[in-house]
Amino acid sequence: TDTYGPGLIHRRKMFPDHIPTSDNTLIYYPYSKSRQLLRDLAAQGMGNPYEGVLLEYVNPRNCGSTFPTMNTCVRQINGKSKIEAMHRTENVLYITLEGSLTFHLPDNKTFVTQPHDVTAIPSWVPYSITNNDKEPAVLFSQSDRPVFQALGFYREQIA
Repeated sequence: TDTYGPGLIHRRKMFPDHIPTSDNTLIYYPYSKSRQLLRDLAAQGMGNPYEGVLLEYVNPRNCGSTFPTMNTCVRQINGKSKIEAMHRTENVLYITLEGSLTFHLPDNKTFVTQPHDVTAIPSWVPYSITNNDKEPAVLFSQSDRPVFQALGFYREQIA
């Protein structure tokens, strides 16, 4: 037809009738439930040295990432412990929710975060995170991992 070509659509004809629907809805993820699950998993020893105790928020409609191009996670770093350094192709934004954490970057650069501090880690920069306090610390993170996974480019490597 004159509207569609071989896998193409004229942009003028696309709106408003041909806007694809999204699986993304406004979804409520209460922090109190996430926090309790982190505590329960930590008590069972479910963490690992490269991620701590990690929960990924998912879209309940399709069990995929919360958004098509972003994933969101919450993690607990137990007291007096360290997340070991890794290279990852994703770019990550961290928000410290509870506790005080030290990020260790290349060239012996370190910085300490407190609740509500935002930390950006670019792709493939190895970093580790230390919790020097007795109490657990909690981080929220958002990354572009789904983009790298969809393109087949996501990689991790121990630093």
